[in-house]
Amino acid sequence: MVYAEDLKSLTERFVGSSPTPGIMAIKPRCDFCKKELRGFGALLFSPPNKKNSVRKFHVCKNCYKKLVSRR
Repeated sequence: MVYAEDLKSLTERFVGSSPTPGIMAIKPRCDFCKKELRGFGALLFSPPNKKNSVRKFHVCKNCYKKLVSRR
């Protein structure tokens, strides 16, 4: 079991000092509206195919709200 202290220690060891809140190291785009994510949004994973592979989609907060409201 990994505890919060251990996770912080591992993050600092492998990533460096704690990342600045709100600043992302990568600049992903929403796979739905194609806009660059300005903050953390969501990840959507497809169901596995016959080879057990999945597709990963970046979703901005606005598109996430639209996806959730469709339920």
